Amino acid sequence: MNTNDEMPTLMRVLLTSWRARWWVIGMAVLGAAAGIVVTVTSKRVYRAEAVVIPVSTRQGRGLEAMAGGLGQLAALAGINTQGDSQSRLGVATLRGRQFTASFIRDKGLLPVLFPDRWDGRLNRWSALPPTMLQGVNRFDRGGIRKIIEDRQTGLVTIQIDWTDRLQAVDWLIEMVQRVNLELRNAAIAERRRSIQFLNAEVDRTQSVAVKEAIYRLVETEMKDLAFAETQEEYALKFVDQPVTPEPRDFIWPRRLLIVCLGAFAGGLAGGIIYLTIESLRQARRQAAA
Repeated sequence: MNTNDEMPTLMRVLLTSWRARWWVIGMAVLGAAAGIVVTVTSKRVYRAEAVVIPVSTRQGRGLEAMAGGLGQLAALAGINTQGDSQSRLGVATLRGRQFTASFIRDKGLLPVLFPDRWDGRLNRWSALPPTMLQGVNRFDRGGIRKIIEDRQTGLVTIQIDWTDRLQAVDWLIEMVQRVNLELRNAAIAERRRSIQFLNAEVDRTQSVAVKEAIYRLVETEMKDLAFAETQEEYALKFVDQPVTPEPRDFIWPRRLLIVCLGAFAGGLAGGIIYLTIESLRQARRQAAA
């Protein structure tokens, strides 16, 4: 490689960079200033975060072994002998579209999720009203709610990113409470139906062994009923409660990142502008010559 051949080109690059320095610096300053304006005018987004763990509401293996040959009868009574699937029900319910749609509907969140379509002064939609499915997608796919499961530990992290830090915490707590209440009420109703069915089967059968087995099933269902009636955190239990973020603890806008990107983009634009101007000047000189 011939260094002497490269020297003129290298010198031209250095000379051009030196001549363009004020364009680069000036545009970098303007870019940084624009970044500052963006960070000041952008809405702050806060994150409410909590860690929960699914609660196993029944001992599946023990119940399955106890049911023994009465598996069909247990199924008719609505008894689920699979404890693992029961413990995953809380997270599945929380993720479900039906649950999210119900939460959005009850809280009246569609105008909040689509403020550009809502006329607050007239209290009506100024454009085509969004559907509930769009609201659910905005809530989940729009980055407002995130649910992260750790398969190894079984812990579930729930995050709510929203412009109102107090509202974000309230939403997170209420969603977990709603899941627990919904599944708890369903479990109580199911256990009572199962006990009623099993008691009716005791009156029908004449076998002492079958009666004893049914009594054991009834006893287990009674324990599950007592558990459901006394446990508020029935399906999801808080391991780490959400803490209200401080006013300065926002996750967006990221001031330093935006200012640095603005300065970089401005400096790059300044260099391009200078090279364009110099190219036009050189073309005019050549045309004049």
